[in-house]
Amino acid sequence: MMRGMAWHRHAVARMVWSSFVAGLLVLGFVGAGIADTVEPPGDVRDRLTVDELLTGAPNRNGPIHNGYFMPVGDAGPARHAFEGTLGFIGAGFLKGTGRFPGFSATFFTSDGYLVPVERDIIRSSSGDWDIIVSPGRVWSEPADDGWSRASFPFTLVGRKYGESRNGLAVFLFNDTEVSDLTFQIVQESASWSRFDAWSRIRLIYRPGPVEAKPELAAAFADELARRLPTAPLTSLDVRDDLLDGLERDPQHVTVTALLDDGVLYMGPCRTRFGDYPYCDEMRHGVQSVTKTAGAALSLLWLAEKYGPEVFDLKIVDYLDVTADHDGWNDVTFRDAINMATGIGENAPVRDVKLFDAWWADETLNSRQFYDALSAQLRLQAAFMAGDYGWGPDEVLRYNSQHTFVLAAAMDAYLKSMEGPGSNLWDSVFQEVLSPIGVGVAPMLHTTEPDNARGVPFMGWGYLPTTGELAKIAQLYQNRGVHEGQQLLYGDEIDLLLRGDPEYGFSTLMYNFFGQFSYDFSFWYMAYDAEGECSVRIPQMMGYGRNLVMLMPNGMIGIRLADADQDAPEVDDGESLAALSSALHPFCEDTP
Repeated sequence: MMRGMAWHRHAVARMVWSSFVAGLLVLGFVGAGIADTVEPPGDVRDRLTVDELLTGAPNRNGPIHNGYFMPVGDAGPARHAFEGTLGFIGAGFLKGTGRFPGFSATFFTSDGYLVPVERDIIRSSSGDWDIIVSPGRVWSEPADDGWSRASFPFTLVGRKYGESRNGLAVFLFNDTEVSDLTFQIVQESASWSRFDAWSRIRLIYRPGPVEAKPELAAAFADELARRLPTAPLTSLDVRDDLLDGLERDPQHVTVTALLDDGVLYMGPCRTRFGDYPYCDEMRHGVQSVTKTAGAALSLLWLAEKYGPEVFDLKIVDYLDVTADHDGWNDVTFRDAINMATGIGENAPVRDVKLFDAWWADETLNSRQFYDALSAQLRLQAAFMAGDYGWGPDEVLRYNSQHTFVLAAAMDAYLKSMEGPGSNLWDSVFQEVLSPIGVGVAPMLHTTEPDNARGVPFMGWGYLPTTGELAKIAQLYQNRGVHEGQQLLYGDEIDLLLRGDPEYGFSTLMYNFFGQFSYDFSFWYMAYDAEGECSVRIPQMMGYGRNLVMLMPNGMIGIRLADADQDAPEVDDGESLAALSSALHPFCEDTP
């Protein structure tokens, strides 16, 4: 068998080989725990060796420690520059769980990094997931027979629900050739479907200059420079029991972080096969955190750009509402972000615990809604719901379909102001996220028959890193101001951060300190700090127990997890609040 060859000589041979490789991808279904028997690499590489990558058969025994995908032993700089396009041939998963995506991606090397040109969601040419390719590293090792090594992190993206599956990949390269690619996937934000996958696939390599490489390299360097500085969470000067309180369910929690005075204190990014070596690049399907980090952010940007009258715009003025009732007639953008539209039919009792009613509304016509590819078909499914009859702005009924309706209405409003070529999430990225230092913002969009840019999902479907979430939360803490520029509508954020008990809708859900309330896509957690003052802490919260907290002292707490929704204590923000208040007491900062 020949080693990896250049595109122009062996493209056909590799297509044939890919049919063979497709049967070699191995998958195992797992629980949530970390594999304690997995050994990290030592000083001498004994896995993913040069012979294994060039001539060996795929590993059939299971994933290996993630450390093998990084430099081992006496590593040095890469011997070659990489610049060109790789074709990844999709490989089949066993047991009918789907296919690894087929796609192509262009990379270049810069200062020891392997930088992908396209870092948003790449639609695959085959397979059941799309993919995000993130920046990796290049290096060399003495035993590699003159080859250079490259590894990179990637994220498989579920097309319907936006769940993430994080993996690692490695290959060898020289000036004209590449080896096979070995990869493994050992972490996910999909509690309903956990599995490990590992295999190798052939690569098609087309070396060649990357257009605008100097500009792309400069932009990436600027992005790195603007990332939040990080430090270990354990370096915080607090009592051990406060840190221990964050680790109550480590088999579900992926990463915990606390932003204090511009420094992001982070725990490791856990997987079942060792800590993820690209923790700063790890992308998380944060589910309904998207409602706050995406939909609310967009609405506050529109209000700052065009005036607070945007909050009172009516859905029916911007969308073709096909409902067979008039319940949508008075529903405003604010009603939709508040989850108080009055639309639904399966939980007609007004005073009911939020999650007792949530499933009834969330799953109404859900198959038609989630299977729909285009915005029009998805809206038609959302408008099939009935009318509760009590009107908008009265009762909270949690329903992600209504956040999508709001996203479509906001997108239509923006087009009415800026022209048909504008797109809501692209504009928010350009005018809000990019200025605060977010380099890329992957968000699921609808697929339109004319290939036009679709509507962002906004109720779910955002895949940020921990650092990007921290930057968005920091913008909220700063009342929408960044470097002296007002990016979001500040008056509304003042109300949101105040945590006034008179604002928000009842959830009839409680922790030890009182009832949670809901307002403008934020959850408000009651908390008694040091036994002296009571506060309500705004939270972004999503399925899987993803949590971002805006503390009264200006700090930000983050917990990203892959938990079953009823897993005990995974989402309790009390442990993060206790740690934050121990560092900067809430009672000194709260009137």
